[in-house]
Amino acid sequence: MRARLPGLLPTLLPLLVVAAAVLVPLPGMLAMGATAMEEGNVLVVADLLFDGTFPHGDVEYLYAPGNVWAVGTAFWLFGPSVLLERLVGLAYRALLLWGLYRMARPWGRGTATVAALTAWVVLAPFGLLAYSWLCGLALLCAGTSMVLDGGARRSTAVGAGLLGLAVFHQVVLGPAVLLVLGTEAWRTTRARRRRLATGLVAGLSPFLLHLVLVGPVAAIEGMVVDPVFRLRAGRRLPLPPDPSESGDMFARVDDLLRGPDPWPGLSRPAQVTAVFWLLLATAVLLLVLPRLWRLPHRRRFTTLALVGVAIVPMVLQRPSPNHLKFVGAWTVAVAVGVVLAVLVGVMATRDAGPDRVSTHLVGQPAPPLAGITIDGDAWDLDAQRGRWLLVNFFSTTCVPCIVEHPELVAFAEAHAGADDARVVSVAFDDSAAAVERFFREAGGGWPVLATGTGHIAVDWGVVAVPESYLVSPSGHVAAKVVGGVEFAELEELLAEAAGA
Repeated sequence: MRARLPGLLPTLLPLLVVAAAVLVPLPGMLAMGATAMEEGNVLVVADLLFDGTFPHGDVEYLYAPGNVWAVGTAFWLFGPSVLLERLVGLAYRALLLWGLYRMARPWGRGTATVAALTAWVVLAPFGLLAYSWLCGLALLCAGTSMVLDGGARRSTAVGAGLLGLAVFHQVVLGPAVLLVLGTEAWRTTRARRRRLATGLVAGLSPFLLHLVLVGPVAAIEGMVVDPVFRLRAGRRLPLPPDPSESGDMFARVDDLLRGPDPWPGLSRPAQVTAVFWLLLATAVLLLVLPRLWRLPHRRRFTTLALVGVAIVPMVLQRPSPNHLKFVGAWTVAVAVGVVLAVLVGVMATRDAGPDRVSTHLVGQPAPPLAGITIDGDAWDLDAQRGRWLLVNFFSTTCVPCIVEHPELVAFAEAHAGADDARVVSVAFDDSAAAVERFFREAGGGWPVLATGTGHIAVDWGVVAVPESYLVSPSGHVAAKVVGGVEFAELEELLAEAAGA
């Protein structure tokens, strides 16, 4: 057990940091007075639910009923109370932070931790109210992370189910859900599409019960027509916002109940305008960032950026600066996480260029290298005689490894036709699940060994990654490269070795 603790520490420490950030203000958040209009609405409607009074059919409710059913079920099990409603709200927030951490995890634990902490800093001032907006956003976040990481496993269906439930909490999240599922269903296997469809249908199935209880007309009017198309005066955000006068009853209610929270030198209407344009500018920046920098996991990042754009309709539902900050938690967290990933990548790779080094292996027969690939196939170095082989040791959490990956893809593709050189990757201190996810997102169709590779690294003398070894057709080590490789350098190295 003691031997396992050092290995678990890098995984547990970020989670402990986020948990500590949540726990410190938690007593005060639970003890806050129940004075907000939204909280009173949820408490009353949820309390009446199991007495046969349903949202949309018997009482006005502007959003999809998912959070009312969640809070109402908790009340039915344990009795109604403000504390219980806030514990439900806490559970949704924990789900949101977990989803954000998991989504940002491929860019490193530090980046994932900062993304989760950023979202918590944005959300904490709102207390623990079981907002419909936040409940839907939490399910969207958790579901997206599971779908992106699920592959062909059952967790993909679970993630799609959470995305369906997100729509059951906020219908305006429908475009974001379709975007995530559409991008993942594109160019994937039939089995994975089946899991995505099955999960989505299961997540949307509560709508059927709601339609039966209140009738389709009342349900559609309450969930779609009223909050999207027939919004009451003073509730819709004017476009563009007026920085001098908003006529905003809801922002003034925020002033009354929460106390003024203006940015320095900005009135409430000016703050609404500033936050609105800042969120739009951030969303646009997220869309163009992949074209400005060679970001690792670009497909994943593009999906998250598009979701940030797709949730803009939620921003327009209420002209309150608090609402804009609240709904913008996704966009802000993704932006901070990605900017940090870019900075870390620049810092980590500034002096991490490739360096050819001498090693006792050069000129010697290559050490044994065999195992089962992530595709389940047996692979052995001895079976590769007759062609050049690039043996690449890597880790999915190593920034230079991530940056060099497109160069390896280019090298493999350049020699695929002649089949005169191949690539094999060996995971270094990494999990098979993380390796599978990395290659699914970043590409690379060569063999990858991810389990039982510790002795291989020892045999080859690997102490840090990335490291690459060029093995000749006769099975001898021709060269060793420490640090990230580049396509041109690999071609030059191969030409030199072949001409020697």
